[in-house]
Amino acid sequence: MTASTPISVGKEVAKGTFWIYAASYGGKFFYFLSTLVLARLLSQDDYGVVGYATVVISFLDVLSDLGIGPALIYHKENPKTADTAFWLGMLIAAALYGLSWLVAPLAGWYFNDPRAIPIIRTLALVFPISAFSNIHNTLLKKNLGFRQKFLPDFIRSTSKGLLSIVLALLGLGPWSLILGQLLSTLLSTVVYWRVLPWWPALHFDRVLARSLLTYGLSIVGLNGLASLLTNVDYLFVGRFLGTIALGTYTMAFRIPDLLISEFCLIISVVLFPVYVRVRDESAEALNKAFLNTLRYIALVTIPMGLGLALVARPFVLAFLTAKWMDAIPVIQSISIFSMLFSLSLNTGSLYKAQGRVDVMVKLALVRLGLIIPAMFFVIHTFGTIASVGWAQAAVATVSGTLNLYVAARTVGTDLLQVWKALQPAALSGIVMALAVFALLTVTAAWPPVLQLLLAALSGGAVYTALLYWQEQKLVLQLIHTLQSAWLRRGSA
Repeated sequence: MTASTPISVGKEVAKGTFWIYAASYGGKFFYFLSTLVLARLLSQDDYGVVGYATVVISFLDVLSDLGIGPALIYHKENPKTADTAFWLGMLIAAALYGLSWLVAPLAGWYFNDPRAIPIIRTLALVFPISAFSNIHNTLLKKNLGFRQKFLPDFIRSTSKGLLSIVLALLGLGPWSLILGQLLSTLLSTVVYWRVLPWWPALHFDRVLARSLLTYGLSIVGLNGLASLLTNVDYLFVGRFLGTIALGTYTMAFRIPDLLISEFCLIISVVLFPVYVRVRDESAEALNKAFLNTLRYIALVTIPMGLGLALVARPFVLAFLTAKWMDAIPVIQSISIFSMLFSLSLNTGSLYKAQGRVDVMVKLALVRLGLIIPAMFFVIHTFGTIASVGWAQAAVATVSGTLNLYVAARTVGTDLLQVWKALQPAALSGIVMALAVFALLTVTAAWPPVLQLLLAALSGGAVYTALLYWQEQKLVLQLIHTLQSAWLRRGSA
């Protein structure tokens, strides 16, 4: 791409986000519905047992490709590189599956529950299954082929919930969630080979392998820290508060994660290859791309985070039933955490595109240094899953502000410009929250479903009106960008 044809970051991100979001949220909508069904079919204890396996596999997943995927995106086009990456990934997956058999008994001892052992060993099959399509997935992302990714991602998200429901109805308990995930991964892998008929050649280049691992291993270190940060709360809850508390916390975390965090992770997937293309244009282009992305993320995540925190009670009563009442304060705290964390999440794509993984590692270490003592404190002082959630929110406030400051310095701007990017969504969100809180107070005795519906409609109307009043041009620009992404979806 030449300087005369600069990338339109807004359009590239919008198109990519549209297709990934359509796949993810199209599938996640069905998965969300299946979660509501499974919440009635399974117990908190079932979710807690599966939570053991999820935590352990998340740690092992850090090594699933040794950073080969990001390295393949980062490196220039070379067919031999993809071939080498595929076979390297298969070797790593086989090794990880073997490692899971050794780790499982240690996890059973840590969580004081031998049921964790067979669950972990079975879920580890996800590594060799995923390895068959990891490079297909990466090649599509590298070429911004997010429309082609739609079908396999949609099938994986959709089938996971549907299969789990069928298996739960057959009485398989926690195994329904494990087997549902494995079968959906297998289906997705098959479809990836259909949408991208790329076959690896029987070729392995040691020089290319070293080059991939040199870049990739730095990503692995970062992903290891990220995995620890992502799962540290589960480790503390599972160890000190027990299986039922872990199951309740897992369910409560899942709701904001599906609605807020997933959106930002999707944008991060799109942003990395886009930032890679923009970085060589000019410092001003990178600065503009960063601030515009931050502005668009805030427009979505701030009202979602504040709104979900406010309607947590009627939401749980309406959809999860009173069995999950203990999840309400966790949903509230994790909604705020997800909102705060989302605002700085896209900085990771920025650092990776600049080859500054060292900055990401340092910032992750700072956050780790904050979250571990915070977990110790709240677990031993309050001993509740709600306090764990609020500790996450507090740490996200501090570490997120630091992350945005460093990112601003990296692209040659300052926190004042960052605040200007956040201001329209922040001010509109605060007024919206006050209006929704007043409405919920007045309608406290009303049926939960009616409360939820009125809060969503009134909150959305207030937020949109205030945003339009503050930034009419921004709203119209956003609508135009989304329309453009929709109209051009066939050429994505």
